[in-house]
Formats: sequence, structure tokens, C-alpha cells
Amino acid sequence: MIFKKKIRRNLLFFLTSLIITILLSNLSLVSAYYGDGDCSQYHGTTIIDIPVDNDAVISLDGEKTESFWTDHSNQNGIMSILLSEERMSTGETPKINTLNATFIMNQNSIYIFCEWFDSTPGPETPLKDEICFCWNINTPNFSAFYESTMDTVGMGGGKLDSWRWKYPNDDVTDMGCDEQGWESGEIEHVQGKYIYSESEDKYSLELRRDINTNDEYDVQFNQNKLFLFNIAIFNDSTHDQHAISWTYGLDLRSRPPSTIGFPPGLWIPVLIFFLLVNLIYLKKKYKL
Repeated sequence: MIFKKKIRRNLLFFLTSLIITILLSNLSLVSAYYGDGDCSQYHGTTIIDIPVDNDAVISLDGEKTESFWTDHSNQNGIMSILLSEERMSTGETPKINTLNATFIMNQNSIYIFCEWFDSTPGPETPLKDEICFCWNINTPNFSAFYESTMDTVGMGGGKLDSWRWKYPNDDVTDMGCDEQGWESGEIEHVQGKYIYSESEDKYSLELRRDINTNDEYDVQFNQNKLFLFNIAIFNDSTHDQHAISWTYGLDLRSRPPSTIGFPPGLWIPVLIFFLLVNLIYLKKKYKL
């Protein structure tokens, strides 16, 4: 009986180790949430391990007509991005609080498919519907927080790249800014096409841009680095009223995104190690 109790005790220890290892292997480093202010002080960066699909060639139509959007091997490029009002002190809940986005690259281009619900497609100026991607180029302290206006003074200087799509124009303005403010005269490198579904109250937008444009105010995706960005959505609003996301990052580095405990895929050899340790212990303890 004592022998069986010891066996059960050690098996319990092994199973506990197994469960703890599995839990640690699936904990993300990020504990981010959306909010206002200098978000870099609140939370980490949400990493998107963007897939590279060399068969991805988009036909801009605002629909997921190409198979690569739903290919199972590209699903790690899907992200549900949370948004909140720029000024949370008002206590208001944003009318649009989630953007579903899919990121895919091939050898030449980056593609983004965006979907968000909006029951009131915006009229023309002064009120508008708009989505804006803001990409870090070389600021030392990239954030979604701008102290006074759209410049990089509060980020330590450097350059940003801005992609702005607006309803009902259905065009994408490709702009950049630095510590002096907006840069003018930039070539429009981003293409986009949208569909608004009245039955679903939903916008669908496809974006495409070359990986490399050789423009100093464009982010260049041919580099092996983490590309930080955030998103703003305007809903029947003026420039000062929009919802914003925290900081996200497209990971084009050779190493996988960071996690607590173990990087993805490492938990299998760790479990094998625990198993071997327990088997050696049982063998020596009970001379099996």
C-alpha cells in the first residue's frame, strides 16, 4: 500500500508539473488594454506574427474573394483590435470599439483587410467616417498619445507614417509627420477599396502597399524588425472625436514574439524533460 501511495504521489507531481508547464507556455507577455493618455506607460505591445503568403495577390474590391484571406495557415495574421474614445474622462462608451483586421504579406506587398460595424455610414464634411493607421518609422518612444498636435515631439522626435482612408471618397491619403508636424507633397503609395453592407451595418476595407517605397516618410517593410503601429477610427465625427487603439506590432524579426515562461513551441521539450526527470526518480526510488 505504501508503495502504491508513493507511486500515486509522484504521478500527481508529474501531472501537476505538466499542467503548470502548459499554462505557462500559453501565457502572453501582453496584458494590454485600451485607454487614454501616454499608453506606453500603461501596458505592453500586442504582437502580430504576420504570415508571409507568396501566393497572395489581391484584387481590390473590399471583399475576401481571395482564398489566402481564409487559408488556415494565415490565421495568425488575424487580430481583433480594441478601441476607446480619445478622451475617456467624458465617461462615454465609444460607438465603435472593435476593429477586426487581417494582415498578410507576399514578396512585394503588405495587405490588410479591415472590418468594423457602423450603423450610420457618415455624411460628407464636416462629419466623417475614417480609419487611420499610424506607423512608427524611427521615433524612440512611439505611442498613441500626442501632447498637443500631430507631431513627434512627445515621442523624442523622428518620423511617423500615416495611412488615412475616408468615406465616401474611398481613397487613401498617404502622409508622414515628424517633430515639425505634417509633411506635404508625399507620393500616394497606399491603395484601398471598401464596401458598406447595409444589411450588416458593416464596413469592409482592403488596403495594399508595396513593401518598399524608398520614401523617407514611408515605413519600409523590407527590414527585419518589429513595426509598431496604432489605429484611429472616426465615426460621424470631426478630427478631435475618434476612437484609438493601444500599440500593436507586426513582427518581421527572425525570432518569435516574447511570452512569459517559454517561447511558443518550447513547451514540448520542457514536458519531455519533466517526464524524463520523473521517470529517473521513480526508477531510482523504487528500483524499477
